[in-house]
Amino acid sequence: MVEQVCDPQHAEISRHAKWLLTLPMSCHFSTALGILVPTSSEKTVANFISVRRHSEHPMTLDYLIAEGRRLQRDCIFLKPQGPGEPVARWLEPDPDDESITGFKRWLTLRADALPNPKAPSTVFFSVYTKGNGEGVVDFVDGWPPVQAIPLFAHPASVLAPADALFAFGSDKVGEWLAAINWPRTERPTSNFPDWELLSRYDAIWQAEHPVFHDDPAVYSITGGWHMPTQWNDWHELADAKLLVTTVRDAEPWVEVFQLPDGDIKVIERCT
Repeated sequence: MVEQVCDPQHAEISRHAKWLLTLPMSCHFSTALGILVPTSSEKTVANFISVRRHSEHPMTLDYLIAEGRRLQRDCIFLKPQGPGEPVARWLEPDPDDESITGFKRWLTLRADALPNPKAPSTVFFSVYTKGNGEGVVDFVDGWPPVQAIPLFAHPASVLAPADALFAFGSDKVGEWLAAINWPRTERPTSNFPDWELLSRYDAIWQAEHPVFHDDPAVYSITGGWHMPTQWNDWHELADAKLLVTTVRDAEPWVEVFQLPDGDIKVIERCT
């Protein structure tokens, strides 16, 4: 059989003409690939070539984990038991209070509930939402004069999500992604060419993040990375400092960010 290659620069493809023989015979000329390919299989051919190029820049799970550890941010799990003094207080829903104020108060935190706090432990702030996806932070003088569940600090280790790995990973990570034609800023999905490897990384990340296994002992997290979501605003918030993520009673859950300009942004999310 004659190889139907129209440009010498695509010699890489012609070397794999034997593989093309296994594809269906309904073909057309692909301008993108410079070769005659099956009408229904151009994407398959492109993926095949991408995988071959990936073999020139192999990646291992151990390397991804090492990068994830390098990129992970300090975080603290807040639990109702623990050593020392409580650093936060969780408020259960109060319909009467919400009907009067129009706000739901989630929790009050002392500054030292945050990893590497810049403010002294005499600083307190409460987190409120209004049910429209937004909320506010109110700096207060101390613990609220209402019944609340005391929470204690438990420093934790959680891998950086794959989004952070892609966006801020090493040159080797960048070469791996380039070899499989995946932009650093594109959210990884099951269409990712090296999904088997990445899914193993994701499994470790999810095992370490309490939101995925509904851990009843964790009420909230301070610090760490924010969750990738269907709103696709992960990269918009990547330069912000995540202060608080609520876990208990999710959904909805609340994220509190300090933006690069110092402003506070509160987001209430529900899938």
